[in-house]
This record gives sequence, C-alpha cells and structure tokens, in this order.
Amino acid sequence: MCSRYEENNKIIYPGDTVNIYIEYNKNIVGIHSLWGFKNRGNVVFNARCENMNQYSLFKDLKHCIIKTDNYFEWDQAKHKIIFRSIDGQSLLMAGLVRKNNGKNEHTIITTFPNQSVQGIHHRMPLILNREQAIQWLFNNNSEEILNSIPEDYTAISEQTDMLTKFTGPVKILNKWS
Repeated sequence: MCSRYEENNKIIYPGDTVNIYIEYNKNIVGIHSLWGFKNRGNVVFNARCENMNQYSLFKDLKHCIIKTDNYFEWDQAKHKIIFRSIDGQSLLMAGLVRKNNGKNEHTIITTFPNQSVQGIHHRMPLILNREQAIQWLFNNNSEEILNSIPEDYTAISEQTDMLTKFTGPVKILNKWS
C-alpha cells in the first residue's frame, strides 16, 4: 500500500525527502522529512492503524500530515491506478514522524479500503478531511480518527477502461503513457 505518491508533478518514493506538516508550539508548520523509518536494515514506510500501537517503533511519536496530489496502487493485473480527490483538492494522509540521528523520518498510516479502493487493493492511506487533519496534528480524537475509514472521495484512473466495474463517483483522468 502506498509505495508511491505524487506532489507538484514529482513522483515520491520511499527514501525521498519531502515536506510534511506537524504541530509545533500550537501552530502548523512544514518540515523536511525522509519517507520511511530506518529499522534494522529495513525501511518501514507504512504503519497499519489497527495494530501500530503494539509496536515500539510507532509508540509515542509525533503526528504529521503528508499532503499529496494523488497516490498509486497496482491491481492484480499490474495496472497502475491513480487515486485523486474528485474536487481536485490535495489528499491529506495521516502519518507519524520521529527524529533519527538528527534527521526527520516519517511513515504513512494505512487503513482498510473505502469503496473506491477495495476492488483494487486491501489497504489504503488514512486520508483525512481538513477538520480531521487538524485534530490529528493536535492529537485530538486520535483513536476515533484511526478507527475511521476514509470517505469515498477518491477518483480512479488507469491505462485501461476497467472503470466500469467501480461504483461511486469517478472522474476519468488522462491515460498514462
């Protein structure tokens, strides 16, 4: 789940440094952060919302928001599928951030899929609306947010015409080349 996303026409991969948002002194500020926690020779770039509190790697970390234009998944036939907001707004993904050897590292929290995603993949990023994003950053209603499934406001596009199998609002985007 969510091993690539796009921001400002740049594809972001685990290991890339990007801008994320955190709460600092009761303000929302942007910081640079490496996508992925370095952990025993591996990079952990996603955390499952339903069990992340069971792992010491994710305990007592600062909340963050990762802003993106869209994210990608691949279906079982290996077709690349793009998920975007129907209204063209940025997607706001919940995450966790930590300092490791003086550098910021973050991970994206994943959840169970909404209707827009469930026919494609068994996980999706925990996408928040603006109100939830503010609550997440200020550590309010965190458990409620972690237990929520994102609204069906993502659109689906891919290089074939399989869009007919999906229900819900769909905005057809340009085909990939």
